[in-house]
Amino acid sequence: MGLNGSVIETPAHVVRRDVPAQRWSPSVQREAVAGFRAQAGRVAGEVVAEVRRSVPEFAATFAGPVGGLLPSAVQAVILRGVDAVLAPGSAGDDWTEMFRGVGALAFAAGCPVTALPAAYAAGERALCTRMRAYGRAHKVSDQAMTILTAAVARQVQRLCEVSTEGYGNARDNASDTLADRRARLLRVLLDDRAPERVVVQEAAAARWTVPTAVVAVALRAPEAPSQTKPLGTHVLCDLEGPRPCLVLAADQVDRATLARSFPGWTVSVGPSVPITEIRGSLRIARKAIDLHERGLITGGPVISCAENGLALALFSDDFLIDQLVTKRLAPLADLTPRQRERMLATLHEWLAMRGRAAEVAESLGVHPQTVRYRMHQLEDLFADQLNDPHARFELELAVRAELLRTKASIQEEITAEAC
Repeated sequence: MGLNGSVIETPAHVVRRDVPAQRWSPSVQREAVAGFRAQAGRVAGEVVAEVRRSVPEFAATFAGPVGGLLPSAVQAVILRGVDAVLAPGSAGDDWTEMFRGVGALAFAAGCPVTALPAAYAAGERALCTRMRAYGRAHKVSDQAMTILTAAVARQVQRLCEVSTEGYGNARDNASDTLADRRARLLRVLLDDRAPERVVVQEAAAARWTVPTAVVAVALRAPEAPSQTKPLGTHVLCDLEGPRPCLVLAADQVDRATLARSFPGWTVSVGPSVPITEIRGSLRIARKAIDLHERGLITGGPVISCAENGLALALFSDDFLIDQLVTKRLAPLADLTPRQRERMLATLHEWLAMRGRAAEVAESLGVHPQTVRYRMHQLEDLFADQLNDPHARFELELAVRAELLRTKASIQEEITAEAC
């Protein structure tokens, strides 16, 4: 519990293991403890190295003098875990305050709270792997190793809770501004390791009500960025990072306001999602900007992913759509570019109109007899593809993708000629 009475929840990364302490028979004690105590120091160094490798932001926080104490602290955890099994109630050094300080230092260094459970989980994995390897090498029984690893796991769990408490205490007593807290909340939201309860905790600290549905807004600045305008406290913003973005409630999206706030910027509104899926919304919004810059998505000044779902789905993987186009549109390969363009447009409308020649002719602005003539050619070229449901569906996707790319290519040529 924090000093102001707030509850510091144990992050979901830490799996609780309610394994009761057990006494071993003397034979099991001799079997398990034969040489492991002597290896505790070396194992502790390996554990710290794995934590630093797996959780870089945690490693950066403890690169200084305090980091030099971590191997000793981890060694103490290992030894106390062993002692808790061999001699319950035995005295030992209490490293609780050290690990509470680890949490406080992590906060002071700007380390996200999600790095704490991630670091402890990485350390526990490395420790248990090393202990099991020791057990196999020394023919220690599975029962003995299960009890020993569970005892150490209880120590790791307790110390993670202590560190999280220290982080929360430091945060609650910090003099950071509301803007700082909201910036931290946005980092937590976009961290794929963040459990929901940590999001709720950080949102409360930032005085930001978690909406039922949210959207991510991806932003791309022009070469000479213009002055942006504030959007209000209901919007979480990162405008200083390499990939600027916003997060706000889905029912508070106002495209006109976004356009006025970011003049000259490329703005893309991702799909509406629950708060736990906000990273997916941002990923799609960024993909939409990429497609917009390639001319495959039009519209603006604010792009709506909800209105461009087909293009986003088609070009979610360029390699796959290239394979589909090559496979399904191979019969058009020998046509001239002009013939190919006419056939693609006719085939697209014919597939959409389900073969109604008069409607296709009206859409294309040509005589129905022209449509019938082209369709006879297409039937000769594509044969059974037009009748097989699976092939026909893939053909529709391939035609749509190719038309989008052709349109983008023509527009690019027009722009180049104008310049």
